Amino acid sequence: MTPVRLLHILPQVGPLGATRGVITTANELARDGAFSHVIASLTPAAPAFRSFIAARGLPFIDAREEIKAAISEADIVHARYWNSPAFFEFWSTQLDPMRLLLTSNVSGRNAPQYAPDDVLALANTTIASSGVSAQELALRAPRPVRLIHAAADFSRFNELPAIRKGRGTIGAMMALEEAKAHRGIYTLLARAARDAQAILGGEGAMLAEIAASARAEDNIKIAGHISDIEKFFKDVDLFAHPLAPHSYATSEASVHEAMYAGRPPILLAGRGPVDLIAPGLTGIVAQDENAFVEAARHLAQDGETRAKMGRAARDFATETLGPGPIAAQHRALYLEALERPRTAVAPLKARSGAQALLHAFGPESDDLLSLMGQLTRAERPVSALPLRWIAPSSGGILHYRRHYPDDRDLRAWAALSFEKMGRPAMAAMERRAL
Repeated sequence: MTPVRLLHILPQVGPLGATRGVITTANELARDGAFSHVIASLTPAAPAFRSFIAARGLPFIDAREEIKAAISEADIVHARYWNSPAFFEFWSTQLDPMRLLLTSNVSGRNAPQYAPDDVLALANTTIASSGVSAQELALRAPRPVRLIHAAADFSRFNELPAIRKGRGTIGAMMALEEAKAHRGIYTLLARAARDAQAILGGEGAMLAEIAASARAEDNIKIAGHISDIEKFFKDVDLFAHPLAPHSYATSEASVHEAMYAGRPPILLAGRGPVDLIAPGLTGIVAQDENAFVEAARHLAQDGETRAKMGRAARDFATETLGPGPIAAQHRALYLEALERPRTAVAPLKARSGAQALLHAFGPESDDLLSLMGQLTRAERPVSALPLRWIAPSSGGILHYRRHYPDDRDLRAWAALSFEKMGRPAMAAMERRAL
């Protein structure tokens, strides 16, 4: 039997997050030979990322014309969305008819990772990767939204860490960016670790500020980038994951991994993958910051309760979040898609530069324009500029500025962004180029 040909199109590829989830699911589906897969990146991939994908046995392409040709050969095209200039550029071109599925790998409700209505109208089927995202996208998508969490790559564990009952160490690990992490993540951990220890892993724009404010009496080890996931979870006993109110987080591989490791997660209500948590059974969903701190402090001290939750979390992750269960959900969706004919995909309206960024910001575009005018006229200080709008690598001003270097508005906004970041030399360079 000829395998079903699947083309996965991502805005860009990397060693973590969405890329790892796509690869994990694809390899699981390829086991019985019923599906073949090609991974495509709309942004040219670095050699290290090419090697990462090649080592996992999947064909990879990143040339636009090659991707367009692959669309005509594919039985199903499965696109992934997050705000990237490359995504909007590619899907604003005329393409051959296809059976198109679209997964949003972001919550889609706040800039910089908003999901515009025209993006939600692209595909025959729209998929959300968290319950919070599914609720948001269902309000605006023209067709029903499906929910499938991203698959976790549990092969990163050679062995599962023991579940301990003594006094516990609090672990936290995430991208330390204002568009994702709670602005007060360090303070929350310091309060929770008053009678315990905590380890904070991750990197991003917030890391320097966190490191500068660290005090020995806070009992927090700042670990930076975590490459050895297994060791991290062996060193901690519960997983504190405070996301920002406007966070773009959805499935959160680190939460999946924490549950698989038997480390009960603590999340804030209304953010990220809270639908994965059975409150009080496999983890805690805290209603506010005070409840979050109290839950982390309690679980650090109550080893019996923590161990019981950890075992339940591990069972849930094993049965629900691994490659097998997630691939089964995708298989059903792909077979359903095959029953439909290929159809034309209406291109997005072509935009570039500042206009493209404003479109991607959705309802916050007017606020962005207004603030930039006020900052330019010195009516407000640059401290008023939200860091999440700057987002150098995740759909913000500096991301678009790099992609459209000749756009004067983006250069002017980049200058203000660099001032906000405390980089006056870079701000001056942007202004000289205007």
